[in-house]
Amino acid sequence: MKDMMTYKGYTGSAHYDDNDRIFYGKLEFIRDLVRYKGADVDSLRSAFEEAVDDYLDLCRQEGRQPEQPFKGSFNVRMGSELHRRAALCAKEKGANLNQVVKEALERYLAGVASPSLGASRSYRELMADIRARQQLRGHKPPTREEVEAALHSERESWEQ
Repeated sequence: MKDMMTYKGYTGSAHYDDNDRIFYGKLEFIRDLVRYKGADVDSLRSAFEEAVDDYLDLCRQEGRQPEQPFKGSFNVRMGSELHRRAALCAKEKGANLNQVVKEALERYLAGVASPSLGASRSYRELMADIRARQQLRGHKPPTREEVEAALHSERESWEQ
């Protein structure tokens, strides 16, 4: 995931503040506020892992369960018309609304080309889909010869 780190099941953000010249972040997907910072990427990573360990230790000392990200349930606000359509679809399938939403989300995520989401599409499949969409819009990609000529021209301009 871009700008994210994981450790012991927790996900942390990674940001950079150019004014203060510092990296910083917080644990994501939990309500408790846990922040960390570092002077460089390595120290940010160390601070993130230390923050997770400290959070877990603090919860243990206080005798409370640490929040777990991704409990497996969440509220979906979809508008009344989409809600109605989903409920009717569930009824027709002999399923419940939760099953329909879960199936729709699984299908959607299977079509997203992101390694962090465990997408099932290969690079070749994705590129073929992009090329097909470009052709539908009338886009004609340059030939290999045209690309090589442009690169040659660009390199020549560097030497002048």
